[in-house]
Amino acid sequence: MYVGVEFSDAGEGIAVICNTWLTPLKQQCWWPPHKKLERYNKALKHVEQPSDDWELYNIKKRLFETDDLQKASIKLKKAETTSDVQSEQEATNPKPIKRIRTLPSRYQNYESSDEEQIPSKFPRPAAIKKLIGNQTVGSEVHVVQSPPFTPNSPSMQVDTDNLDLEISTPTTSSRPTILSSSYNNEEEKRFRSKLFTMLHLIKEQNNKIIDWIENQNPSHSTTVEEITTKFPVNFPLADVDSVSILDEYLKNEKHFTNLVTYLSSFGGKGITQKTNLILKRCISNPLATEYNFCGKRAGKHPFFELNLKNAIVATVRRSTDCTEREIEDIIKCWLKHAPQRQKLQNLKNNA
Repeated sequence: MYVGVEFSDAGEGIAVICNTWLTPLKQQCWWPPHKKLERYNKALKHVEQPSDDWELYNIKKRLFETDDLQKASIKLKKAETTSDVQSEQEATNPKPIKRIRTLPSRYQNYESSDEEQIPSKFPRPAAIKKLIGNQTVGSEVHVVQSPPFTPNSPSMQVDTDNLDLEISTPTTSSRPTILSSSYNNEEEKRFRSKLFTMLHLIKEQNNKIIDWIENQNPSHSTTVEEITTKFPVNFPLADVDSVSILDEYLKNEKHFTNLVTYLSSFGGKGITQKTNLILKRCISNPLATEYNFCGKRAGKHPFFELNLKNAIVATVRRSTDCTEREIEDIIKCWLKHAPQRQKLQNLKNNA
């Protein structure tokens, strides 16, 4: 249910509120502290409930009640010029009663005479002279009655689902705002200047961030061909000495990352194919016969202690969802069948 109310505080504004915002005696109402128009629209549309940070305003009277927000918009416009706005349940008076509005006394410019002339309801304000330098310009400017906006002052323009719903509520002070084209032009120039300065600063900061990222991750901007030229050994490894040289080289974190990037370029589908393809490209069959995973049998070297093993695990896990244990089991199986692969290779060479 939406209610149109007229406030009794300074300004005597009118607005549409939810009936749940009224106090039990319906002499006051709670007003949301939202600063943005969209936030107030949402609160009105979804019938937001009052909370501790809402402010309380006095109500002079309730103008109408309705279940439809669009009808409330129409009734509110009508209430700006007439007080004959009844709720859907109340009896209506077919002849609207005009609400008399007068400007504050400081804007009224008339003098009483012997004939006691009665001023109009809305007297035209006097011409305002503005100073430009030391010259006085007598051109007439428009004076708009506009109260200053404050964060907690519920004075805003509501647009809920293309509704043109104006809300004007009481404020503590009211001052005239003088609209001047020259003043607006100067303000617009200063705003554009500040905006361009900020955009230039953001662009410079963005370039610095990109440079910093590239410096932190140099391998991203380095091709695979450039990485392979920096390796101290050739692949596939052919002897134990080459393995030792590579293991010492991989103790450097940057070198380790470069090797992982190189191994990632081999491709393959699935955990097993990726792992076997990397092992085949990195270790020759004769050298693989001299290693097993733990190195506890037949005087073989332990493969699990090598940094190469860690690089293979990191490469496979980068592109697949698997555990380190699954990759290690595949490495064990590949090393176990190294002698059989070597025999088949020898038979092919002798054939």
